[in-house]
Amino acid sequence: ARQAGGAVTIKAYHTEAAEGEAIADLLQQALSEQADSPTFKAAIIVRARSHLRAILPALVRRGVAYRAVKLDPLIERPVVQDLLALTRVILQPADVAALLAVLRSPVCGLTLADLHALAGDGRSVQDADAVDRLSADGRERAGKVLAALAAAHQGWRRRSVRELVEGVWHRLGGPACCTRPATDLKEAAAYLQALEQAEGNGQLDDWNDFRELLDGEFTEGDPASDAVKLEILTMHGAKGLEWDLVVLPGLNRRPNPKDTNLLYWLPFTAEGDDEQVLLAPLRAAEEKADSPLVTLIRNEQRNRAAFENQRLLYVAATRAREHLVLTASLTPDQQNAVKPVSGSLLADLWQTTSTAFETALQASSSPAIDPPVTNTLDQALRRVQSGWRPPLGERLDWKPALPPREREVDVEFNWAGLDARRTGTVLHRLLECAGTVGIESVTATLRARLISRIPALLRALGSRGDALQNTADLVRDAFERTLDSDTGQWLLSNRHRDAACELRIAGMLDGQLVNAIVDRTFIDAEGIRWIIDYKSGYHAGSDLDVFMRQERERYQAQLDRYRRLFEQLGDHPVRTALYLPRHCRLI
Repeated sequence: ARQAGGAVTIKAYHTEAAEGEAIADLLQQALSEQADSPTFKAAIIVRARSHLRAILPALVRRGVAYRAVKLDPLIERPVVQDLLALTRVILQPADVAALLAVLRSPVCGLTLADLHALAGDGRSVQDADAVDRLSADGRERAGKVLAALAAAHQGWRRRSVRELVEGVWHRLGGPACCTRPATDLKEAAAYLQALEQAEGNGQLDDWNDFRELLDGEFTEGDPASDAVKLEILTMHGAKGLEWDLVVLPGLNRRPNPKDTNLLYWLPFTAEGDDEQVLLAPLRAAEEKADSPLVTLIRNEQRNRAAFENQRLLYVAATRAREHLVLTASLTPDQQNAVKPVSGSLLADLWQTTSTAFETALQASSSPAIDPPVTNTLDQALRRVQSGWRPPLGERLDWKPALPPREREVDVEFNWAGLDARRTGTVLHRLLECAGTVGIESVTATLRARLISRIPALLRALGSRGDALQNTADLVRDAFERTLDSDTGQWLLSNRHRDAACELRIAGMLDGQLVNAIVDRTFIDAEGIRWIIDYKSGYHAGSDLDVFMRQERERYQAQLDRYRRLFEQLGDHPVRTALYLPRHCRLI
């Protein structure tokens, strides 16, 4: 039967461990007595998560089920830290720290020796032979991660950031690395939801804005259940809620002290209700004492903190409908006097409850020697198994009836370096934009806007410094030459029939299924189907005609494949050509 409400119980113990054991016993008994009550609920409300250090293990030992509610900041969870590093390296490919964090995380798990070989002693992860410096296992692991990141970079601005991050994480085995799958996957989903929200609000443009958003997110904890009658949460999260039994433990403890500030500030309301801020810097090393302004600000901050403590204590104490239990661990001094710790919540209660706490301490059992706590840090490397592949279900365990068509000979790019590939990628993007709307619709404003995007597109692909400027100049020159030339205007005109850019096409060739993407295609006024493939090759020396002939020969097999696919679509005669924007030549 439920008892009449209004009871307040004060308990005091000699050690934190004894306090944790007693609270676990009290709750176990209360929950057992109220097992038949469908509405009975109890809660442990703490000022800081660290105050649960002795309580949670005691509850586990007794088999007392509980639900943790928003105890941990989301950004501090290991799975979220891994996803945060992955997000950073996708958005900022040149962020070496983020890349190393991903390579060390469980989805890769490089050893410290491999990380040192990769980036130690002044070496750069951008070196051409960076991966070759790793061990055999490290090369396999890092290669898998770098390939996934490269694919994500290709999809940037085409797919949402959430899709890219989530896709890479699953591809690399992130969910398989979770030590607590149910909880970790829930926290990962919360992070991805926050990432999607930040992208929609434009907060990813400034990384600090995104971090500030995450700072306000907390883990949800276990799902609510009628079978779980005990909830554990912080005082900040308890406002507006009520329970039949509330335990406030650790009242004689205070939060960890804050680090020394480089800058002290104090918001205040001046005359006329104007909001202003008082600022003062940290004292210099040679100064023996704080300045009067720093002292004023710190004193006022302490006063405000004291009022905030009282507010938190009021909120927590008024959450109990029937029974409130106040507990603290107290240590008498050499004179056997008991005093609360300065800054603790008990210090605010001491004036009216000191006698009750001292009596409770005398009634508690003699202090026992706590078992030594071994704070050995687990430094075991947790990582995905080497060669891991995503498991395939029955519906995905499928192989096409037709073998994939393999290219007989890889095209050899004698000009292709990293900057050249970036040049080609950005030129393709610009020509696609111009061709989609048609050259006739490319106004001076649109032209200027497309050209202004060139540096940002190159930066997204990893260009930096002088290389960025040089490559941007090459792209801009080739793009403008195309827009201004007769060939380019004919190529990008919207007056052609059945025109398309980056057209995907598939068909059967020689008994094999072939997929292709055509840069530009249309039917001209004479009824001829043109298939144009953009190539960013450039020849600066003499014998330009020889270079053009070599380029045509190099890609002839690719153009023939496109031609044969389109010939299956209709009766229009087909012509194929290469277009070299940097030479403004159609060959």
